[in-house]
Amino acid sequence: MTKEEYLKIREEEAIPLSLFYYYFIDRSLNPTMTLEEFEAYFPQFMQYHAIETKNGIKYINFNSIVNKVYNYFNKKYDI
Repeated sequence: MTKEEYLKIREEEAIPLSLFYYYFIDRSLNPTMTLEEFEAYFPQFMQYHAIETKNGIKYINFNSIVNKVYNYFNKKYDI
């Protein structure tokens, strides 16, 4: 995804699946996965989780994932 594509996505009211897909690919979680394969995997990607960190338990939900994705691309594109 280019910076211009990301800026256009930021202006949209809805969050396209492709934004999560590009994050998933950029973070090399599975760089060979196609968008179609990611569509099937997406519910797992967005699933509510609790993970243990060195600072205690961290809860991951839809809002925290959305914020993480936007923060990632904001930093990547220096916005």
